[in-house]
Formats: sequence, C-alpha cells, structure tokens
Amino acid sequence: MVFLQVSDLHLGKTLSGYDLLEDQAYILNELLDVATKLQPDAILVAGDVYDRAVPPVEAIRLFDSFLMDLRKGCPGIQIVVIPGNHDSAGRLSFGASLLADTGLVIQTAVRSTPAAVLDKAGRRAALWALPFLSQARAMWPEQDVAAEGTLEPPGEAEAVGLQEVLARRAILHMAPKLDPEALNVLIFHCFAAGGLVGDSEMTMVGAAERIPPSVFDGFDYVALGHLHSCQSPAPHIWYSGAPLAYSLQDAERERDVGHGALIVKLEKGSHPQVDFAPLKPRRRLRRIKGDFALLLANPPRPEEREDYVDITLTDEKPVLDPEGQLRSLYPYNLGVHQLALEYRYAKLDSGAAQAGDASRLRGDGAAGGQLSEEVMVQEDFVRFYKEIKGGEPDESTMALFGTLLREAMEAPDASD
Repeated sequence: MVFLQVSDLHLGKTLSGYDLLEDQAYILNELLDVATKLQPDAILVAGDVYDRAVPPVEAIRLFDSFLMDLRKGCPGIQIVVIPGNHDSAGRLSFGASLLADTGLVIQTAVRSTPAAVLDKAGRRAALWALPFLSQARAMWPEQDVAAEGTLEPPGEAEAVGLQEVLARRAILHMAPKLDPEALNVLIFHCFAAGGLVGDSEMTMVGAAERIPPSVFDGFDYVALGHLHSCQSPAPHIWYSGAPLAYSLQDAERERDVGHGALIVKLEKGSHPQVDFAPLKPRRRLRRIKGDFALLLANPPRPEEREDYVDITLTDEKPVLDPEGQLRSLYPYNLGVHQLALEYRYAKLDSGAAQAGDASRLRGDGAAGGQLSEEVMVQEDFVRFYKEIKGGEPDESTMALFGTLLREAMEAPDASD
C-alpha cells in the first residue's frame, strides 16, 4: 500500500511580522499536485495543522479548502489527521463524527481501535492514530478504558510531561487489537529520541518529552510529526518534516535535505520503502552576508527578489538605516545585523571590564543601566552626525549633546 505523509503545516504562522498564509496556500497546492499524481491509499497528517490553539479564520478556511480539493483530486482516499502540541484538539475535531463516513478521520483521543482499516486486493492496513499526548482526562476516555481493563488515565501524581510513560500507556491500550495479518501503521505527534531538533520546534525543557524508538516496536511503520526536518530515528520510524522552512536553521537544512512530504510504500514482511517528495516554496528563507555597497550594487536575481532574507553587513564602519535602504531590493527583509556595531559595543564592554567598571556599561544596577543606554544613544548620535555633516562631532558638540541627553533621561515621566 502507498501512503503520503505530511506534518507540521503550522497554518496561520507568521515570520518576523510577515503573514505566511499566502506561502502556505502555495505549498498546499504543491502537495495537492503530488497527491493527485500519486493517488495514494491514504494521506497521514501527523499534527500541528495550525500554529496556535485558536487559529485565524483564514487558516481554517485554507485547511478546509485543501481537504475538499484533496477529495476531488483523489476520490476515495482515506485521510487521517491528529492534533499536535500547537493545535486545540477540541477545535480541530469539530464535526469529526460526521466527517468520518466521508473518509476523513480526525482523532484527538486514545482509542483501542484503529482510526481506519484499509482493505485492498486482500491486503489490509490498520491505521492507528495518537495525538500529542497530555494528562487531560478528555484524552483518556473512562468508558473505553473500563472496557479494556488495561489502562488507567494518568493521575496527578505522575510526572507532568513524561511522554514515554504516556506513550507506553497508550500503546498498551492498543496492543490487544493489533492485527498480526495486517500492516499496523501508527500516526503520532511526539519527539522520538535520536531525532534532530531545530530552533523552530517548541519542545519541553530537558529530556522529559523524548520517547525511545523501542516503544514503537509493535508497528510496521510509524509516521511522526513534531520535528521540522525530514529524518528517521529508526528504520521503520520517519518524520516527514514541515513542508516549509519556518526558521533560518530550517532553511539551512533545506539546502541539504529539503522540505516536503514522504511517499511511503509498505508490504507485509518487507522493510518500508520511503521516498522524499520535495516541495518548492513560493519564497525561500535565506541568509545574506556582505558589504553594504556591494549588496546595493548587485541586486538579487528576479526569482530571488521576494525571498525572506536575513542580512548581515560586514562593513568596518556602521551604516545609517541599512534596512530602509535595502528594502527596495529585498522587500521581505527580516532584519539587518551590522558586525561593526556588534564589534564596537563588544569593545566598549570589554574596555569597561578591564577598567574594573564593567557594571557601568553592562547595565548592572539602576545607575549602570542608565549609563549603558546613554553610551548607546551617544554612539547613534555620532553615526547620525557623520552621515549629515560628513565628519566627527567636536568635543563641545558632544558635551552639549551629553548634557541634553542626561536632562532628558533624568526628567520625570510625563505619565507619573
């Protein structure tokens, strides 16, 4: 059987103030093209459909439109969706009971039965679904637990967030119903030990969230969501990763691995055949580093002009308003960092430390904090003066500016 695996759509996410909904609609169309050509038996959506528990209406409409187009392009396809740690299980599952008969299963709780069972030419696959696990009792139905007699809902005495304990309990709940004659496939949103964590994932502090791959030994294949790069903690366990780069670290990994979906081909008794299906984004996210004048003199290629860019200037002297000047070349500018400024402030801080008065520049204590801010404002004034006058301000000018600055900083707040 053939499955299409995707996760971590994070619909409704923003990046440095930019709304990514247009980029996400574009990438979902790319995913739809892959599905239409592939005609898989099922699509597995392994959590974090939305970026937050209460997503924007536009994000909900986008996901609804994607599901409708998917059903049109792939008649009869089975769709299994689980919530991730960013989703609200209750909101995501609205209307799930009605939609189940149409081939769309949204599973938000631990169940002792598969989310769906596929039967194709005598080959069966049981699709098991686990959302991101928590200690919420709504996730552990008492009636289902009582019927099985194998699982108690996690109590308050257990360590909060101990995902291995919760996962073992949930899988113990499923174990009696695993079909030895069928392909048993688990869709789960979690952090499997051995996975590579990026800076755009939100993970718990410490190792409490990590789940050993051995927990999943009873399944033929495990489709995971939560980590944003494509990777495999074990031969039968795979993350598809996010379809878009949501951080600069994600973007740097994209050059090596890419972002996209997984095409999974399974046959009982054989190792999973997993192929990566890259998806081309509307805009890329990338870093640029170089001299300011050279960047102005060498504009980006037309296909790169609307990329999301993070710029670092290597000039030896500070540049006035570089972000504004570069905006015409890079309209989706995430910010400009100047090494010259970073060096100068580091040098000031180092000099103060050597003089035995580091607190005055670092801002330790109330008086030190004020002087640190004063030094930074003076640095800005010098750069501005040089840009306007073409030379350094003399001592009398700096003395006058310093007097005015201190008066302004010591003046009572008008709101008091």
